[in-house]
Amino acid sequence: MEFPQRINAYDAFNRCFIGGTLKKQGERVFFVKNSEFPYDTSLYISPGFLDMHVHVFEGYGIFGMDPRQFGHSWGVHCMSDCGTCGSDNIKLFRKYVFPEYKDVTKLKLWLNICRFGLPSNHETIDFAMLDPITTAKCAVEHSDIVLGIKVRMNNDVPEKDCLVPLFRALEAAELANMPVMVHISAGPPMTKDILPHLRQGDVITHIFNGKIGSPFNEDGTPIKELQEAEARGVLFDVAHGYSSFNLETCRKAVEHGFADVTISTDKHKKCALGAPFTFVDVMSKVHGCGVPLEKVLYGVTKKASDIMKFENWCTFENMEKNATIFSYSENSQKTEFVDPFGNKIVPDKKFIAKAVITEGKWKDIESL
Repeated sequence: MEFPQRINAYDAFNRCFIGGTLKKQGERVFFVKNSEFPYDTSLYISPGFLDMHVHVFEGYGIFGMDPRQFGHSWGVHCMSDCGTCGSDNIKLFRKYVFPEYKDVTKLKLWLNICRFGLPSNHETIDFAMLDPITTAKCAVEHSDIVLGIKVRMNNDVPEKDCLVPLFRALEAAELANMPVMVHISAGPPMTKDILPHLRQGDVITHIFNGKIGSPFNEDGTPIKELQEAEARGVLFDVAHGYSSFNLETCRKAVEHGFADVTISTDKHKKCALGAPFTFVDVMSKVHGCGVPLEKVLYGVTKKASDIMKFENWCTFENMEKNATIFSYSENSQKTEFVDPFGNKIVPDKKFIAKAVITEGKWKDIESL
């Protein structure tokens, strides 16, 4: 990339765009504000993108991946592993995963309510392994990296006991004074039975999965329990994954005003079985479904940084050290995006990650 460059900057605190110049001085690349209003340019700089739902415990279970495949090369600076490890193996995660990838991405995690984490799809079947007290103690001990407690609500558990994993996770979260992240999927339990138990700051992930028990009516209107949860301050995450994002569910929901979400990939090994996608591809899909540009960027910067406890991540001072440079332009090649259910979309505009500034150093994504 040549310098200087006219560029728009995303101000995540004031939720607006301003015009300026991207300049280079020695090895340092930085943004200089020129105008209170955005320029007519497709080049943007924002606080570094955050992906708050991934699985990066490489070598463990059926989900863990190497984050070098989708860190800075996707414009992403920080990730949180969502439940791949539990209290019994978090020390392994700290010992082997953190040091290995410290130059690729900043890592945090959601601790699984299951003591051994996520070796397979069926970690909640044995209730003896869902230990609130041990999990809470572990979360507090590792509170520098643990964001909260993760529980996956699948239809693995017999219906009469299907809410037990949720109750165990909530107990651990209360003891640790942390939020819980709840994976929703095909019921039972239905999402309407999960939502009333969630508190301000808790997170529902896979919000647009479109499966049986989805929290949206057929026309896309949110069910009563979802409206009440949103009013209480429950938060919602996209988490695309291998089979957890439905374009039609998202489009209809956004048409009815449900658009305040964090945007994440849920990247894991099984994603290789479906159509490939990147972090900015998920941004383009969600934007194509009607979520405005500013809300998309808020969802991958300020909203995510609040949940992931990265204080001052979105200040202009930090953007000098950690930023993502991307293009937001017409989809002139008519790139088609698909979801895991065969739905397709050709958005009018799409995002392309161009470079990152990480710890003050410029990295062209083409060179990564």
